[in-house]
Amino acid sequence: MKNPILTLFLIAGTLYSCSPSSTESTAALQLENNKKLVVTFFEEVINNKKFELLEDLFSLDYIQHSGDMNGKDRQGIKDGSNLKFIKYMLQALPDLHYTVHDVTAEGDIVAINLSGLATHQKEFLGFEASGNKVAYRVMYFYKVVDGKIVEGTGLINMELVKNQLKKE
Repeated sequence: MKNPILTLFLIAGTLYSCSPSSTESTAALQLENNKKLVVTFFEEVINNKKFELLEDLFSLDYIQHSGDMNGKDRQGIKDGSNLKFIKYMLQALPDLHYTVHDVTAEGDIVAINLSGLATHQKEFLGFEASGNKVAYRVMYFYKVVDGKIVEGTGLINMELVKNQLKKE
């Protein structure tokens, strides 16, 4: 090409048309931030017992639905019931460690697939300490709004967990 200005416009136009739009980049960044938020809960709050991070991660109006998803059994941050359950679980299973296998996000929903491994050392869910290893897989779905987790539902095979809690 003999016209260098035209060449620059063509190159710039090609690069602009091949690059994602600002809106797409912002949306992709938001999805990544939402995934990091949820992973941080498991890796830092549960695995590393950093309970002080709960208020940074969760909305004060957070609702945790029970596994049956009927909406009647709720745990919140504001009334402390979510933290109470987490601490109750960690007293019974003090070495509980989650491993993240998959995490994906679409819109305001983050899905995370984890495995948990712990030793049953104190009463939990009506079962006396057994000393048994407890291993399970769990799937959680969290809704994230304005950088805070506002709602969650966990799916776990509770019969599998209860069978492992029983003394032999």
